Amino acid sequence: MNNSSKTSPNTFVPGPGGETCVARASWDTAGIGVAALATGLQPARTALGHLSNWALPLALAAVVATAAWSMPGELSRDGRIVLAVLGLSIIGWTMTRIGDTAVAVAAVVGLSASGVIESADLYRSLGHELIWLLLAAFLIAAVLRASGVIEPLLMSVAGQNVSVSRLFYALTGAIAATALIIPSTSARAALLLPVFLTLTAQARSRPLTRALALLFPTVILLSASGSLIGAGAHILAADVMREKGGGAVNYVGWLVLAMPFALISSFAATAIILHTFLSPALRARRVRLSNVDALPKDWRTRAILVTVATTLVLWLTQTTHGLGMGLVALAGAFVMLKLAGPVIKSKDAFKAVEVELIVFLAATFTIADAMMKADVDDWLAASFKAAVPSLAEGNSAVVIAAVAIIALLSHLVITSRTARAAVLLPSIVLPLANQGADVTTLVLVTIAGTGLCQTMAVSAKPVAIFANAPVPTYSSADLARLSAFLLPMMFVLIMAFALFVWPHF
Repeated sequence: MNNSSKTSPNTFVPGPGGETCVARASWDTAGIGVAALATGLQPARTALGHLSNWALPLALAAVVATAAWSMPGELSRDGRIVLAVLGLSIIGWTMTRIGDTAVAVAAVVGLSASGVIESADLYRSLGHELIWLLLAAFLIAAVLRASGVIEPLLMSVAGQNVSVSRLFYALTGAIAATALIIPSTSARAALLLPVFLTLTAQARSRPLTRALALLFPTVILLSASGSLIGAGAHILAADVMREKGGGAVNYVGWLVLAMPFALISSFAATAIILHTFLSPALRARRVRLSNVDALPKDWRTRAILVTVATTLVLWLTQTTHGLGMGLVALAGAFVMLKLAGPVIKSKDAFKAVEVELIVFLAATFTIADAMMKADVDDWLAASFKAAVPSLAEGNSAVVIAAVAIIALLSHLVITSRTARAAVLLPSIVLPLANQGADVTTLVLVTIAGTGLCQTMAVSAKPVAIFANAPVPTYSSADLARLSAFLLPMMFVLIMAFALFVWPHF
């Protein structure tokens, strides 16, 4: 008889010291069963997690939709639908992970399906001159990036042998100047990241690298408010100003209104960074830049720069020649694409256009128009006045302070700058403008306030881009420390401009 050494799972075998124990196989089988049970429950746990994430937004959406539909007063059927759609859009932008553009498009589809607007309204929004201006500006930026002219230009402005303080202030002016021609803050951040990497390689100082990393996104974000194409939010703001009687704002008009604030806030932020993150010895240290690429001197590069300068001059002199901003931008983009043929193909330049941003802007144009056609802004204005009588025209300082605080803190809830404008402009600025407040001042207060978004890396794409640079940059504590200084500075500047400068325009 063959004595096999194998034992069945139920066999009792002598244990150490003569005691009996269940064979290891029994315990292994039980362990496998428990593991299988846990694995089987994992999808259920995941589903419960997703359900809990969606529970509050869905419950709040149901409450908002019900409340909007049963709202007392003289609000029309279309007005109730628009109010509900606006409330649901705000929930989608602030409390869910659904993309901002998807939420805006869903809102337009809902308004169209309910008969409040026609499908053609969205198509007309896509034909808005400012939409085409933004599209052409993206093409111009793509050519500038491919031709490699930005880095040498900024380096020449910074100087080859300067103190750290002078370097920072020179960079501030140069970065602010890029807002005049390059659209959106994320495009400028991607374009300027190589400049930052070149500077850090030359500086070879951890504190200096951190300060430079904070400088670039901060100036990009604050200086953006000075240019009409500096951020998608400005396109929305200009449309609101036009619709509410603030006048059609062209390129130079926005520049006159907003660039002084943008420059003062940018240079003030630079001073804060220098004195908060660098010692006096480091601020006085001289930086010698070497091995910096020179600006190409071939005829093609010169022609591209001349085209950019001509486009900018035509924007600034629009009231003289009468050509539309979009038409000038498209002509400039066409010429630059032809000139840059050897370095970038047209199809690659068009890939650089942020189509999602353009669709988002067109959709939010349509939502804002629906609000005004259905008199939702008038109804909200009357409701504001009834609920808070102190928000009367005579208390403009109180109104401005409230709007400024909301705009400055909105980045803690809404991570997209354009989405912040899409929420604040129709829900707060339009009603207050109908109540008698100056629409131009309120719009500029909102735009200036939404430019502050350095508290967290997720609050703005430029901050995230420099946080994830190939070299170590800054920590969350550094961002919080910087914001603690920027917040009061921005509030004081906004109040000063809103009370003493912008009303005169």
